[in-house]
Amino acid sequence: FEEGRRDVRSFVRHASWFFQTHFDDSEGVMTPRYYEVANEVMVKWNMFGNNERETVHEIAEFMGDVCCGIKETLGKRVMCGGPAAAFPHYQRRDFAMWKLRVDDFYMRAGRCIDFWSEHFYDLGGGILEAIMDSVNSFTVHRYGKIYPQVVSEFGAFSKTWFDKEGKGAAPPTASRDWAIIHKTIGIMMQLMKRPDQILKTVAFVTGKSRWTNGEHPYPWAMLKQAEDGSYQWTPLLDIFKAFKDVKGEYRRSHTDDCNLVVNAIADDTNGYLLIKNLVNRTINVKLRHINGAPKSRNLLMRRLYLNPAPLSRSDREQELTRSGTPVFKTTVESPTLQAISMKPEEMVVLIYEFESPPKIQRRVSLSEHFTRQADLRPIRGQEALLYRISIPNADGSGSAWLKLGISRRNGLSFQANVIFNDEKIAYEAKSAPYYDGEWMPYWAMVKVPIRRDLVARDNRISISFNDDDPGWISSVILELETIEATDGPAEDESSEPVSASGETRNLLTNGGFERDLANWKHVGRVWLAYADSNVRSGGSAVALREQAQIEQQFNVKPGKSYVATVMGKAAEDGARLEVELQLRGAAVRRRAIESTVFSASRTVFPVRVNSTTGTIVLRVPQDGVGGYFDAVRVEEVQPIDTLELSSPVPTSLSPRGTISVTIDYHVRATLDIVVFIRRGSSYISGVRRTVNAGASTITLPVNLGRVTLIRGMYDLVACLRQVGGNYTTNVFRLQETLPVV
Repeated sequence: FEEGRRDVRSFVRHASWFFQTHFDDSEGVMTPRYYEVANEVMVKWNMFGNNERETVHEIAEFMGDVCCGIKETLGKRVMCGGPAAAFPHYQRRDFAMWKLRVDDFYMRAGRCIDFWSEHFYDLGGGILEAIMDSVNSFTVHRYGKIYPQVVSEFGAFSKTWFDKEGKGAAPPTASRDWAIIHKTIGIMMQLMKRPDQILKTVAFVTGKSRWTNGEHPYPWAMLKQAEDGSYQWTPLLDIFKAFKDVKGEYRRSHTDDCNLVVNAIADDTNGYLLIKNLVNRTINVKLRHINGAPKSRNLLMRRLYLNPAPLSRSDREQELTRSGTPVFKTTVESPTLQAISMKPEEMVVLIYEFESPPKIQRRVSLSEHFTRQADLRPIRGQEALLYRISIPNADGSGSAWLKLGISRRNGLSFQANVIFNDEKIAYEAKSAPYYDGEWMPYWAMVKVPIRRDLVARDNRISISFNDDDPGWISSVILELETIEATDGPAEDESSEPVSASGETRNLLTNGGFERDLANWKHVGRVWLAYADSNVRSGGSAVALREQAQIEQQFNVKPGKSYVATVMGKAAEDGARLEVELQLRGAAVRRRAIESTVFSASRTVFPVRVNSTTGTIVLRVPQDGVGGYFDAVRVEEVQPIDTLELSSPVPTSLSPRGTISVTIDYHVRATLDIVVFIRRGSSYISGVRRTVNAGASTITLPVNLGRVTLIRGMYDLVACLRQVGGNYTTNVFRLQETLPVV
């Protein structure tokens, strides 16, 4: 940009040469998909003082020209976008920054850019939603479409995190680490709510970052150098540990608390429920699964929060508002968990380990519909602002919301009078918190619930306020859900969940093996392990070697139901651990753990009338090597309809003959117990018996005498159904896989 020479052709020629020379997709050196012409140029364009005649308008035109040239030379190989600007406080000076950075930029550069890019620092909560809604509304009105978005930097930033000269980093503090963790995760959780709009996001967290000057590590570095030259992880790694292995498709999720952000994701193996507390106070969260909790063999809970402490001098100098140490921990919970007490600013990831792939019963699509006119309009006293929104089809079921972008001076009411199709809407104006300070007008998105039956193809909206103070409406968007039913659940894949009790107290003492083996009887080589790789949660686990075992007795109540959950891992490939559950007057239940990473053994069991005590035994079998146990729980669940295969469970099927299946059951009313064999989706043979309310044991014969079985794997399925009902009336179901040899 020196001396006003903006040679677009040379710039495009060099950029094209760079992509064509250094990347070859056929050789596995993949071409970067997204290209930003310049970084934060809309903010820093005049920092260097090389050309006093240069203007920000000319730079916007230059960026547009370069994008046009890139498209001509590289085609669709690379997407070109911008402005990659930082600190989008668009509401400043009555949206003067908006008119410069958005309106003017798109007018000069929008003809050839493929995506809109922005940097979000300290801009979580309601203002982030307002920014993205406003840009979407603007591009729809200007170009007839929503531009896809790239958030190429986001997180937390403060000038006070550098020394007074601005060259080196300020002294490290765990409180600063937490500020970065909290804001980065909060923004990421909000961006995850827009998977159909966002192409790429990049959290501003770095590796070793050896370029920094001074004696202290770069504030955003995940690795810091020790005195011996080695590198150690910083707490910033917890950002990625919290989301490790989270993958799958989106599931419908919703919260009625604007201080929480919720995302639900699942694949055939696991379901992930992600919850972020955006505010500095405890929130008691109640969980409600729309179609019942997923039938899971185990539930892991990752928690990331700040263990508070008084502010240090360094904390105050770096303008940190909270002090303490970040804590990351994983615990084993009941799959019927119904409530969580979330600490201030805490992040929780619930991982449901499914017993079988869940059947999707309904699909939900989300659509946004925009006003006919540009949305950025001033609020003038109590004057009503009128809008029209047309939609192609108003039919269908699902929720509806009117999303309002509102900017007003701090302290003024965001409670607007909303009239939708001649009906006044009663609602409470709430918005997620604003991370930044109060030195500029507040700007946020307020979500107004609308009855679906009010939505028409042509919708009239009136917005006004009860005071004479000014402000702005930046966007008005109608968001609609459309729910479509699928073909329904497949055979024996529909079941109601085990419901949680109000209390999930562990009936075992010291189930986490913290500091000692108190209350556990043990035989053989048994000790506490402290290495991170051998501990599932807390500070220690129990290690067992050849033929060792530990056990603990617990009290139970006749007629109640319980769940036992054990986390364990084998010491090496091929090794095996055993979990044995003993109840007086009932058959022994055994489970095996063979994985070399921590995995769960979970057993739901009813207690018969003559049982008052139980014993859980954790052991290394006679020919075993050893392994580790951690996070062992036995807890009561609310009265449920359940059954359990009792020992001895068949281990294989014979081509002809009869197998006997023994089942412990607990039912609250008369139900059918159905046991059958299938291969894939093909039914082979089965048996049905009706049982009365109560807890007992029954042995059912499955006759295979006239069935020809070929070698392979078969499913033994046992379930509780309504009397005379089919699979759609299942209330509980379990399955074992058996081979025919």
